[in-house]
Amino acid sequence: MEYRIEYAGGRCRNFAHSRKDLLTWLKILKNEEITDIRKMHKNGFTETVMEKYEKYIVRKGSPVVGQEEKKNSKKETCDITP
Repeated sequence: MEYRIEYAGGRCRNFAHSRKDLLTWLKILKNEEITDIRKMHKNGFTETVMEKYEKYIVRKGSPVVGQEEKKNSKKETCDITP
């Protein structure tokens, strides 16, 4: 499967030839604002997979988006008092 990573407001693109390659590119592009990640099928059809890989995108000011979500989900508890 091939992926297309769009960044810098859609002006720049990189191509990844596998999921492993995509994750490597996301680490390399940590200083860029990634606008879209599209999965490219052999028949030419493309679909966005941005939501699926959102947790691997490093944002400025936070280490990894997925890491924050994990920390916050552990702290949430339901305290019900009758």
